[in-house]
Amino acid sequence: MAKRFLDTGFLQQKWIRKLKPEQKIFLIYLMLECDNAGLIDLDMDDAEFWIGKKIGSPIDFLPEGYLIPINNLGKYFQPKFIEWQYPNFPHSKVHQQKQAKDILIKNGLFDIENQLIMLPKDYLNFTQVLPNRQVNGNGNVNVDDNVNDIVMPFEDEKFTDAWDLWKRFKKQQFRFTYKSIGEQGALKDISNLSNGNMDLAIAIIHQSIKKGWQGLFEIKDEFKNVSKSSINSFMQSYQETLNKL
Repeated sequence: MAKRFLDTGFLQQKWIRKLKPEQKIFLIYLMLECDNAGLIDLDMDDAEFWIGKKIGSPIDFLPEGYLIPINNLGKYFQPKFIEWQYPNFPHSKVHQQKQAKDILIKNGLFDIENQLIMLPKDYLNFTQVLPNRQVNGNGNVNVDDNVNDIVMPFEDEKFTDAWDLWKRFKKQQFRFTYKSIGEQGALKDISNLSNGNMDLAIAIIHQSIKKGWQGLFEIKDEFKNVSKSSINSFMQSYQETLNKL
């Protein structure tokens, strides 16, 4: 049975101390369930069972950049896992490092020539925020914190308005504000959930707002036949309500 390494300073990291209890449980869950390279095929039902609550988008549930989507099938990479398990990677003396490196190479996450971890190409093609896909030896992603270029999955004002309303709803109801990478990940989620259909994507936003949900989920039967006019009417009405707050 594989073992995971936690040093005595793990809980002293300020960003971990600031996490909510359910976020800390999720963090430990990811560390125990992932492979030796920090990759995990995430079973959300199982994760939410151990956490004890619905968490919505796993990318948004943890600090920005902790979980990196590898594909559209629920596979994620944890760069921090490498930092914690293999100090000085890829020159760590921990013997599991070789297996970890092989897994990263197989998944296109390691630059053999430069001996550096790389973020997945699909993730970067969508976010377009990293001119250099490298992660340095201590596991920190070289991201320009000032980059705010968000790529919308649909170049239509109707979707942009709906998305702006969703962000205002999140801020008003849950005091949550997206950071650039987190927002781009959420936009990728809604694009996947809607299969690239803008009207369906807007209906998903409408569904979450009307139900008071924190995340975006597949459309339920009761919303499948909702007309565009009724969705637009609801969005306009809700936006007017927010404007009065």
